[in-house]
Formats: sequence, C-alpha cells, structure tokens
Amino acid sequence: MPPHISSRLPSVSRRMRVPSRAAWLGARAANVWQRPARLGVLWTVTFAVIGAAYIGIPRLVPLLSGGRWVASDRWPTHPALLLLAAAILASFVSTLIALVDEMRDPRVADAAEAERVTALRVLSSTRLASAPTHPARRAADRTTPPWLVPGSDEIRILSWHLTSMWPRDGIVTVAADDAMVAGIVGANLAAAFAVDARATLLVDTDFRSEPVRHLLGLANSPGLVAVMENKRRWTESLIPYAVGRGRTLFVLPAGHRERAPGPAEGQATGGEIARAARRHDATVVVAPMSQATTWRAGDDVVLCVVRGVTRLSGLSRAVVTLIDVGARVRGIVLWEGKVPSRLPNPRTAT
Repeated sequence: MPPHISSRLPSVSRRMRVPSRAAWLGARAANVWQRPARLGVLWTVTFAVIGAAYIGIPRLVPLLSGGRWVASDRWPTHPALLLLAAAILASFVSTLIALVDEMRDPRVADAAEAERVTALRVLSSTRLASAPTHPARRAADRTTPPWLVPGSDEIRILSWHLTSMWPRDGIVTVAADDAMVAGIVGANLAAAFAVDARATLLVDTDFRSEPVRHLLGLANSPGLVAVMENKRRWTESLIPYAVGRGRTLFVLPAGHRERAPGPAEGQATGGEIARAARRHDATVVVAPMSQATTWRAGDDVVLCVVRGVTRLSGLSRAVVTLIDVGARVRGIVLWEGKVPSRLPNPRTAT
C-alpha cells in the first residue's frame, strides 16, 4: 500500500497480521482462476497469435535466409502438432499475463485481506440468495423477486450491525463500483428494515444504471430526476413496494439522466433526501462509489466490494477519500460469487 494512503488509515491496520509471501501468492493465483472468462479471452488471443506465428515463421525465415533454411527439417509442420504446441504455449503465456497483472494491482481475495488493507470490519459476506422453493400462499410472496430475501442470515447480520449504532439522521448509503451489487444489497437491506416494522425509504441515486428500478421491476418513471428539476413533489414520486405480509417500503427510483449532478446540485439533492428521511424511520440510499465520495445524503456509508474483482488500491483510495470528506464508513460487505447481469422478476414493468 502506498505510504500516503496507509498513514491516513486507522492505526488498527498496523496491528493486523501481515500474510506470508506464500499465502499472498496463493491468494493472487486464486483470484486469477476465479475469473475463467477473462482467462479464456487471454488464452484465445494468445493462441491466435502463436498459431499465426507457427504458420508464418516457416514461410518467413526461408525468405530472410536466402532459401538455406528448410522448414520441414527444423520445424514441425503437422497440423495436430502445431495446434498442440500452440495450445500448451498459449495456456502458459495467458496464465502468466493474468498473474503478472494481478500481482501488479491485486484484487480483494478474502475478508481478511479487505480488513487488513482498509482497517474496517467486513460486516457481512453475501452472495446471490434465493427464496425457498415451496409454494407461496400469499400474493406478496408470489410477486416478490427470488433474490429479495431480507430474512437471510447475511442481510440480518448486516442490519444488526447498523442498528446497534443507528445513524443520527437515519440514512445509510450503500456504495459500490458495480451497480448490480449495490442495488441488490441496498434493496435487501431496506426490505429487512421494513420487515422489522420500520417506515423505510429506498432511494436510488445511480442515474446512469438505475439498478433499483430494473431489479424491482418498476415502471419507467422520472423519479429523483423529476424531484431535482422541480417537476414533481416527493409524495408524487414515491412508489410503495410490498416486501411481506403487511410490510411495505417506499421506493424512489433514480430516473435516467446522462449528465451527472454537479457539486452544488448534488449537495442540494442530498439535502432534499435528508429532509425526506425525517419522515421515515430508516432510509437506504444506493449510490455509485465515485458519487459517494463526492456528495451523499448522510454520513454513514457501507462499501460493497466484489471478491476477485475489486482492486485493493481502489478500495483503500475510496476509504481514504470518504474519511477525508467527513463520511463515517461503517464497514464492508463482501460479495462472493458471480455478479449477475440480469435477474428474473415476477412483476412486469410497463
């Protein structure tokens, strides 16, 4: 970790046990093999380059040597041998390239590494959960997305950590580089608060991806953008969403907007969200990582990182930036497993 970053992190990081070199190399190798798609792309490109070289060298060298080099005597020309040699060499080269890239800028390997680098506690390790498959008798259960499981152990542990020292303004910002991860964690956290009989507000501030609207299957609406432009009031933009028997949370979608809010506009929007949060017991705000370091509604922030994807340097830089701007980073949620690109939803959006 760079000295200008490690010196500004809490001193508890200096007391954490540094892993051995063998353990560190093992973690880097595990991160490489956890991304088979990227490794497959590298292997395909390397195989194509090596295959082209095997085909071109026997024709190129005789031209450069004046015909004195005989390809059939010194170069394997059988197609099967060429393919086998290219495949073996491509496997070695592609793995080496991925390993060097991982060693130069490592990614999060496990919870212990995330805690050691940031000096923050990993509040929960979660993955894409699914609801029980037994027949649901209530309409709310039949229309709830299968990934929305506020009663899962991971989400309950996260909510208990936050409620043990509740934010003064009742606002929790869930930030991540991956919009889908932030949306899933934020929606489940808001649903857990609503199931605990709290009047809960879920606000999406990711204007480019709109993860909450896509995940919950809501209709296309201007949402927060209309509130920012004074085209709608808060009461007209909130959408009630049932998350269980007699439990409902209010959702404010982001609304699509190409231009990101500026500093002044962002601070004004944060003030509007803070005023709306006073009418609710709990408010969960879903935001991109870059936006949370610029402006946000409340001071309490939960960072979501993806195992094997999030860079350690970017994570430590985000933590330092949030601390410098006065945020209170409550901890980290570690996402394990593959990040889905799309999720099924029984509710049809119009």
